[in-house]
Amino acid sequence: DLKDELVPKELTERDSAQNSTVKKDMVMKTNNVETSATKTIRVVLIGQTGAGKSSTGNTLLGVNRFNRSSSSKSCTEVSQRESTVKRGFILEVVDTPGLFDTHKPPEELRKEFLNCMMMTSPGPHAFLLILKMNRITEQEKKTLHYLKEIFGGDQFLSHTIIVITRKEDFEETALKGTEKANEDIHELFQATLETSPDLHHMVMQCKNRCFLLSNRGRVDGTKRTDQANQLLSLILEMTQANENTFYSYQ
Repeated sequence: DLKDELVPKELTERDSAQNSTVKKDMVMKTNNVETSATKTIRVVLIGQTGAGKSSTGNTLLGVNRFNRSSSSKSCTEVSQRESTVKRGFILEVVDTPGLFDTHKPPEELRKEFLNCMMMTSPGPHAFLLILKMNRITEQEKKTLHYLKEIFGGDQFLSHTIIVITRKEDFEETALKGTEKANEDIHELFQATLETSPDLHHMVMQCKNRCFLLSNRGRVDGTKRTDQANQLLSLILEMTQANENTFYSYQ
């Protein structure tokens, strides 16, 4: 069981504006499979500026490490890596510059994403494609196609989970304080998918791996902590389905 193998042996963490330094055991790479006494899970956050990438990274880490922005200007100018220990393994999270930032040419963004691959060497286990439900734009419809061009098709999709932020919008619409609340949220989201064929197609391409997330409230509060654990479980399930392999840029 992957969770039983994820036991950290030695961890040294140093906070900085750009990186957290983590000291790890020697890692062996065989056919994109890692074996190590210290298991590391590497996660890359991708998506358009203002979709909630940085807040999602903070939720995963359980602490505010990434600068947040809801505006059209990205707070993340260069890729930033932060790390922590979660459920017995080292979790590394990389926040990337927003896709389609108007002040940056595509080639510059491509170069930054290649830098991101170096930061997650030998390769990330999961890409989290962050989308904001209440602003699916024409540019966001192009996001998956753009990413497939940069990272490659099937291998990228097999390591990708779509994260829809602002779950609270569904919660405010659904019945509250009843046993049906979660069921109603699920039904509302399914109805939204039916009216958003492009988003539905994205979810299908990622083998229905989709997670609704609310980044509202204290980053270390019960609600966000519970959601972080659920999202981590989905990442681990995907990693197991991929036979513990990581993405390798060709």
